[in-house]
Amino acid sequence: MSSAIEHIKQRYPLARPFVTFAACGLAYYIVLTVFLNIPVFNGETQLRPASGVGPVLGLFFGWPGILGCAAGNLVSDMGSESNPLMLTVYTAIQVIYNAIPYVMWYLIRRHSKNPYPSLASAKKVALFLIATVVASTAVTLMLMPFETDRMAFLDIHLVRFLNNELFLIYLGMPLLIALEFSPLKPWAPFFIETPYERPAHMNLSQRCMTTAILVAIVFIGIEAMAGPYRRLLKTDLDYSVIIDRVYLNVSIMTVVIVLPAVAVIGLIEKHFTRPIERLTEASRSFAVDAVLAAHNADASFDTKIDEAGIEPSYEVRELFDATDKMRADLVDYVGRLAEATAERERVGAELDVARRIQLAAVPHDFSELVERSGVDIAGFMRPARMVGGDFYDVFEAGEGRIAFVVGDVAGKGVPAALFMMRAQGLLREQIQTCEDMGAAFTAVNKLLCERNDENLFVTAFACVLDYETGHVVFANAGHNPPLLIRDGAPQYFRPRPGLVLGAMDMVRYRQGELDLAPVAYTHLRAHG
Repeated sequence: MSSAIEHIKQRYPLARPFVTFAACGLAYYIVLTVFLNIPVFNGETQLRPASGVGPVLGLFFGWPGILGCAAGNLVSDMGSESNPLMLTVYTAIQVIYNAIPYVMWYLIRRHSKNPYPSLASAKKVALFLIATVVASTAVTLMLMPFETDRMAFLDIHLVRFLNNELFLIYLGMPLLIALEFSPLKPWAPFFIETPYERPAHMNLSQRCMTTAILVAIVFIGIEAMAGPYRRLLKTDLDYSVIIDRVYLNVSIMTVVIVLPAVAVIGLIEKHFTRPIERLTEASRSFAVDAVLAAHNADASFDTKIDEAGIEPSYEVRELFDATDKMRADLVDYVGRLAEATAERERVGAELDVARRIQLAAVPHDFSELVERSGVDIAGFMRPARMVGGDFYDVFEAGEGRIAFVVGDVAGKGVPAALFMMRAQGLLREQIQTCEDMGAAFTAVNKLLCERNDENLFVTAFACVLDYETGHVVFANAGHNPPLLIRDGAPQYFRPRPGLVLGAMDMVRYRQGELDLAPVAYTHLRAHG
């Protein structure tokens, strides 16, 4: 539906202003004609509810609304006035009357954050009332030259002014609030670039203003039903005189009820409504601003909410103080979190380097050993974390001999990785220098027990294969048994378990021996 409307707007750019012009003119004509056809509202009573419609439609819909309502008034006047000059003059006066609130509103509020017509604050209500007074005064002054009876000022001109002003209050203000929350969009001048945002609901000021108008209407109704006007009807007074008194009484009620309500709304806004709105706005962007300030040392960020133009009072004051403290605490926390995150990233980068170093410490290319010995060798390791304590090693241990080592350090992470590097280096060194595997493990155990304040230990299984004879010597330090495959049948080879390396320095390890088939038929796999 919205895409179709946008397509129509693009293809027919004059469609919207023309439709707005016609709709406003029709609405104005209907309201005006209905009351003109009621006999008691004709003549000199000047009771014209349509006077409260034209300026409001003009304020909201812009020039299409201004000209549309003037056209509706022209069509109505053509039924009672045949002089083209007078029709032109009356239409021009109607255009000016409808345009004054529109021009005043956007000239005064063109630089505000929300320049569109609204009664969402006491200042906006006051601006609307001032604009209506100016419009009502202007139309009254412009129509004075066309009155033949110069002595009937109170009966005609003052009543006309009161009619326009009162209907703009009691009919125009509710109409403007209804238009603001309708799906319709206001028509702003060309110099307004702020995008229009339709409010989701009535704020406190609008609710108070609507309530004040309703209360005034109720009091007016009660007074009308109380009987004074019915008694006046039984006298010989002219009906216009009665209407004059009605206007004066309603004006007094307006001054007593509506205008003080605007002042009260201003106080409520200053001490409660605007502070809460300011708090809401500050809370929406606080998280993003705090994170940006935490990552940018040069950025300035004030944790206190800006209180310019507002005066939080009572519980709202306490809420502001508590929020300021919470914001300060959160900024401090976000800053420390940012530092911790940066430190974690730095540690992560260092651990990544450590992982690559650890993976590089175990052999991956066995091509030379395979070429010289004919033994099929493969190895793979993947730590549970970025670094860990598992390791394997394959290296030459003398002429015609290959050593295989599989180990696992207790624990995970950096301590296990460091202990693993130490254990791997010692095992390689001792196996290459010692003729007996038990003696090599015993020497490694003593060295690992030294300066082992963290009480780490490592399980290990190592063997040396003479690939020419198939003879194997091995030693085990608490490691899982290796898997031995003979004639294609796998089975676990279970040597003496032995104690883990690095636990007790007085432990002695023994060498075991095993004869395998010639190299072409030998496969040895050790599982960690």
